[in-house]
Amino acid sequence: MNSENKFTVIGRLTKDPILRETKDGTKVTNVCVACERDYKTKEGEKIVDFLDFTLWDKNAEKICNISKQGSLIYLNGYNTIKNYGTEEEPIKAFNPIVTTYKHLAYSLSNSCLLYTSDAADDLIGV
Repeated sequence: MNSENKFTVIGRLTKDPILRETKDGTKVTNVCVACERDYKTKEGEKIVDFLDFTLWDKNAEKICNISKQGSLIYLNGYNTIKNYGTEEEPIKAFNPIVTTYKHLAYSLSNSCLLYTSDAADDLIGV
């Protein structure tokens, strides 16, 4: 049986990403992405999930240099499980690993500037 461990998220940054460095000099940033679901509640309200991700190295540098709060972004990657706690009381946490970041659009007040030309390929990571 074939299986696949992937995720794809398209959503808007909830705040400006901040680039940090680990003790060994590795670049890292944490971001929160707001994603609307495809359906609404019985009352007709949109459902929005706020998903946390960590980006490393070149992806961390790129997102901090290009994307800001409200930017529409694309993230792709795979999922892992982190084990916390003790042997007697294990705690497992879902840990998505981002392998691809692309900047899709800026938020400019109520309008968006979309990158559609080939000249923007470097900016969006194609």
